[in-house]
Amino acid sequence: MLRLFLHAIRIKTLAASVSPAVLGSALAYYHGAFSPWVFVWGCGTILWIQMGTNLANDYYDAKRGGDRDRQHGTTRLTAAGLVSPSTMYAWMVGTFLAGLVCSVPLIYTGGWFLMGIVFLGAAIGYLYTGGPLLHCSSLCSDATAYLTPSHYSHITQRLTQP
Repeated sequence: MLRLFLHAIRIKTLAASVSPAVLGSALAYYHGAFSPWVFVWGCGTILWIQMGTNLANDYYDAKRGGDRDRQHGTTRLTAAGLVSPSTMYAWMVGTFLAGLVCSVPLIYTGGWFLMGIVFLGAAIGYLYTGGPLLHCSSLCSDATAYLTPSHYSHITQRLTQP
């Protein structure tokens, strides 16, 4: 089951999701405002939300038949029948919740408005992939999924400057 989960979260995409946080932290370091804890919690938040986004994509594409004729990329486990829809949904909810839990120290350090940014990032990740309201992944560039979540670390680093 662990092997299937690791396949479903699409590990190869995770580096792209944290690269803006690394750049933002480098800028914070340059300006003397870097906090390793903010960086770690920010990256944790980003990674969990990106994993949830990937799992939501797998779940909703299978539910709507979007992966039926897939001929490139990684195997989508729900559409291939390797993981049940209920298991994929539980993984998706769990990873989004883990991202929200990781954001608690960021919100405590950087202020309550970060909670809105974190929830917006999770909502964009969920809705982008085809949540119940919208199926943006077929309409938007993949970059859209990274815009909000990947800036947590940079924003928080700037807020914690002395």
